[in-house]
Amino acid sequence: MMIILLLVYLAESTCPAIMCNSLETGAVALDSDGSVYVNFYGCPVGTYGSVESLMSWFKNNGTVLFCHTLDTPSLDSSESIDCLTFPGEELLADTVYPKRCNSSTDCLLKDGGYVDCLCGLDGYSYCMPGWGADVFDGYWEYCDKHHNKTPQTYWQYYKDLHTYYNYWIMAPSCAQTTFIEFVTLQAGLPNSGLYIIISYGILITSLLS
Repeated sequence: MMIILLLVYLAESTCPAIMCNSLETGAVALDSDGSVYVNFYGCPVGTYGSVESLMSWFKNNGTVLFCHTLDTPSLDSSESIDCLTFPGEELLADTVYPKRCNSSTDCLLKDGGYVDCLCGLDGYSYCMPGWGADVFDGYWEYCDKHHNKTPQTYWQYYKDLHTYYNYWIMAPSCAQTTFIEFVTLQAGLPNSGLYIIISYGILITSLLS
């Protein structure tokens, strides 16, 4: 049976839902009769797709999106960066992230505020965690233990997690190896595999609750 990474709009939702299909070599995605297929085999070695280019291409009604070489900055693990200022706890009132939502009113925080409800890539929307969410506890713990400094590689990981969280959490395995933003996140924190284990445990617990 052909495996499909299919991007379709659900009748009850405005968010795209992703699954996998084999496409021509070098193609990231194909729009066919309103459905968008993403390549199950990923991109050739040395090339990638990107979430940014996918969403831009999709909004502009592109036909075929091709892999391309990306200029990625070289990160110096020995270079320290000042940590952000802690914004205060931004914990969900009734559960942990990720949480499905229909609007920001479903994303009530314990302090009475709200966070945005934004699309994922599985046809559903999710509450988007702010820097004060439990998702980023590891970042703040590291900062506390290291005089409010973090290596550039750690900062890049958490920055990407903050930017692409909703896209990444339910993206299928083929997307994890095709889109450069997910490749970094899938690898986990530098010198540590703990975050991926913890995050997927929270994900399963949250969605089953």
